[in-house]
Amino acid sequence: MKKQLLNNLNKILFISLNSYFLKLLFSKNTYIYYLQEKKNSYLEKKYRPDTPYKKTERDLIDGVYDTVEEGDTVYIHYQGKTTNDFRIIESTFKSIIPPKIIAGHYDQKHIKAIYEMVIGMKKNTRRECIIPPYLAHPNHFPTQHALINYYF
Repeated sequence: MKKQLLNNLNKILFISLNSYFLKLLFSKNTYIYYLQEKKNSYLEKKYRPDTPYKKTERDLIDGVYDTVEEGDTVYIHYQGKTTNDFRIIESTFKSIIPPKIIAGHYDQKHIKAIYEMVIGMKKNTRRECIIPPYLAHPNHFPTQHALINYYF
């Protein structure tokens, strides 16, 4: 009688523990899946192709004279760094003569953001711009977790 009672108790305990662990296991998987979906939707919102990158600019040093308008010819030095490890990706400071660009007209010699970011700058202005990597160098940075700082 005691043995049978003990066996029944073990079965009940085993079934209840198993159901508890199954519930825990499935709830964790669901939670992990939910977090993964949440992360993916966050990244899709943050790094969609039409992300406006003009909102991530700030002037470090104000310049003098007239502002650059669309169609103006500009000689400008720039440097691009990653935000996570500050590696220099590209820089024009090694050359003596800065590259010549036409503000607002993309000619595919440099990244597209440079042509847009010079609009509104003045002479001797120092500007910082944060650009998502797929807008600057999509082949070099396929993962969209590092942003790129450009200093003009």
